This record gives sequence, C-alpha cells and structure tokens, in this order.
Amino acid sequence: MAGAVFRLPAIPYPPVNPMKYPRLIPALVFLLVCAAGSALAMNKSERPVLKIAALGNWAVGTTQRCTWDWGNLDGNVEITLWQGTRQIATLSASCAIGQNGKGSAQVSVPAKASPGAYEIRVKSISHPEVFARQAVTLVAIHRSLPFDDGSHTSPNRGTGG
Repeated sequence: MAGAVFRLPAIPYPPVNPMKYPRLIPALVFLLVCAAGSALAMNKSERPVLKIAALGNWAVGTTQRCTWDWGNLDGNVEITLWQGTRQIATLSASCAIGQNGKGSAQVSVPAKASPGAYEIRVKSISHPEVFARQAVTLVAIHRSLPFDDGSHTSPNRGTGG
C-alpha cells in the first residue's frame, strides 16, 4: 500500500472551561509558586566557609598568630604548612574553630624551615573537604651580634703582632 495515508479517528474532548472551575487556576498557580520557592530555598542552603586572613611575612623559629573567618562549621581545625604540593609541618593538629565566625591560633614556625614562599592551610577536622589556603613568606631572622663599643680589645690589638 504505497502512498496510503492513515488517519487516526478524532477523539472528542470537551475543552476545559475556566468558568466551570474558577478556583482551579489560582490554586495551580499557587502550587507552582510554592514548589518553585521551596526548590530555591533548598538550593540556597548555606555551605561551610573557611577563609584565612592575610598573613604577610613570618620569621622562621618564631611564634605567629594565624586568624580565619568561618561559617556553618563546628568542631576543630588543623593548621599545616605547605611548600608547593608537599606538607612541611603540622603547626596545630587540632585547635578550636573559634566563636562568632572568627578563629585564631598561635603557631610555632619551624626553625629549620628554609626562607621562601609557603602556604598555610586551615582545614576543618569534622569536614575535611572544607579548607582554606593563604600564601605566607618565611624569612630568616638576622641575629645581630652584641654591640661592640670598643672597650673590648683582643690580645693582639694594637701590639703589632
């Protein structure tokens, strides 16, 4: 039956008369708005946040304060020192995250660390996927020698040999 055309029988249906159900359309609109609002509210849930304040330069072998801001977290944090992809030291294995969105800890910078560019990482212990990174430059301490006022003379000073 080449070229045959098949026709489906028309199914009679009455069109919806909005006047027959006057509350139906406002009810449907209300339900759609509520569903959309709920979906937006679910997507708007707050994520955990952790951010380290600027650190500047830290001298090796000294104690420094590391501060951070946080939100929607609890528990403790771990503070580590990194150089590139290598962890150099754990500066604090576990310290309190802080209060009212602010936290800080005193950490000891390793005396054997070489001067250069590093990174401090603060990581939530209860949510290890939440961490913050901040660049820090470690600098060497130049320890000055005691002041020589000239009153200390060596045995060979001024004797000519």
